[in-house]
Amino acid sequence: MKTPIILILMAILLSGCSKEDKSLDSGIITGLDPRDCMCCGGWFIMVNDSVRRFDQAPVDCTIDFSKVTYPLKVKVEWKKKDQLCLGDEIVVSKLILDQ
Repeated sequence: MKTPIILILMAILLSGCSKEDKSLDSGIITGLDPRDCMCCGGWFIMVNDSVRRFDQAPVDCTIDFSKVTYPLKVKVEWKKKDQLCLGDEIVVSKLILDQ
């Protein structure tokens, strides 16, 4: 009786495992924002067919932006900033390379 229950539990647990986080959007970081203005700076990212901009990578981000070649394919979890300046700013909460 225990064997079928254990097999069913293992099947349920294994079917939920995935290396790719499906809640992340695909994006392409196209480069730095070189403009010199109060609301400028950060990186340009194309996500959901729109060019957006983020000025800070998440604390746990392992991408070394000083050594990458653009464009850079990534997976990103993001939301629009609450206080917009130019209107394209986002907050990135998760950012990983898309292999």
